Amino acid sequence: MKIKIVDNVLGIEDDGKFMPAKGVITHVIPDCDALITLAMFEYLKIYYGKLEFKSSGEGNLVNGKTAEAWLIDGWILSDIGGGESKRRELGIIHFDHHPSSFHPEQCAMTIALDFISSETEIPEEILKKLKKLARFVKDKDIHGKQSFLDLSHICKILSNKISPEDLYTFIKQSMAVLLDEEKGSNAELLTRIFREFSEGKKLSGPLIEYQQKLVAGKIPNVPNLLMITSEKTTTFVRYVLEEAYNDQILFIEAEKLFKEAEKISLYNDKFMVIAETDNNQFLKVALREGATLIVVKNSKGHVQIFTQKKDEINVANIAAAIRFEEAELSGNKDLINFETLRRDGTSEIAKNWHLFKQGGMLLNGSSTTPDQKPTALSLELIVDIVLKVIRNYMPSCNQGRDMCQKNCPIYPWGLDRCQRKCRQETSDRIELNGIKVRKGETLLLII
Repeated sequence: MKIKIVDNVLGIEDDGKFMPAKGVITHVIPDCDALITLAMFEYLKIYYGKLEFKSSGEGNLVNGKTAEAWLIDGWILSDIGGGESKRRELGIIHFDHHPSSFHPEQCAMTIALDFISSETEIPEEILKKLKKLARFVKDKDIHGKQSFLDLSHICKILSNKISPEDLYTFIKQSMAVLLDEEKGSNAELLTRIFREFSEGKKLSGPLIEYQQKLVAGKIPNVPNLLMITSEKTTTFVRYVLEEAYNDQILFIEAEKLFKEAEKISLYNDKFMVIAETDNNQFLKVALREGATLIVVKNSKGHVQIFTQKKDEINVANIAAAIRFEEAELSGNKDLINFETLRRDGTSEIAKNWHLFKQGGMLLNGSSTTPDQKPTALSLELIVDIVLKVIRNYMPSCNQGRDMCQKNCPIYPWGLDRCQRKCRQETSDRIELNGIKVRKGETLLLII
């Protein structure tokens, strides 16, 4: 079973028989990657059936079904996950990069563009422009290089303000403009909107910086999307500015919250900050203030763990420990092994925790998976687990592998240091008259 394009129709081939796809499913709060991927198909006049927006819940399953189950039913997934599946082994392609280990350094658009290029011929000039747009989308999606009022920023804001259907229609209608590099930026429209919007408001942060550059004639990051001079575009730009202004207010509140938040020293000058808040600007403040680890619990009970990239924290170790403890509480002990504990993306051991190694994050719920089951672990326990992982807590490390397996409370987490210690322990032991001893103890035993 594989995805094919026949006569400009996207479909599924099974045992040599081709059937047009019923449609494509993406997440209900679509981002730039999801929207541009689908708009690209329509721009290239490739029919893909219906478009459905759905939520991925526990285990990244889409409405409780895996990627394979959806494919069997005639649906193709784009940028929404689909659970831990056998896609790779079966050679099944979805336009999806979750988990990132399936498609490292790829996003949904780059995967889809590679697929389309292999199935049909794209004119060289158009392919060149699509590749440039795909590089932009990938940088925003997997490297987090979003800038104020760029395309990714606009999609993120509008996804919370208008329906996904309306946002997709707008992006779809904009594809020709997005790919047209010859047009100049619509600075006049943007300047007028800014002037009207800022009247009577005290701007700060990105808003004031952007306004100052506008006045100086140095307009950064004006996306081609804003070249569309229509009332709808004007309304959308105002939405973005309003949201940015609200974020400005939240940012000031987050600064106060950060000062009051619990902070715990880790090592050297590194520290962790813990907060219970729904303020979406807290993370920005914490990263700006140099926090190595940020643990945030929201009002729904979801807990998210973020790291400062430059500090190079091994988030997989934290994920392994937390997943093990979550599995202990939920009764999934039979599924536990070291490989699945550390798996990028979602693991069947603790389906409500998503590891994003590349981004240095461990997420229990997110803006695109708001229906995820909250963790059963208390915030206090999560903080304790993180500290034990980061501070090299090893209570039984001199007892040998056998004793560690029996007695050590953190051995089951499968941490790197535990595995190294056990390998070293094994290599340092020899057998003497049927008794295993350390090499350094051999002489004593002979005497």
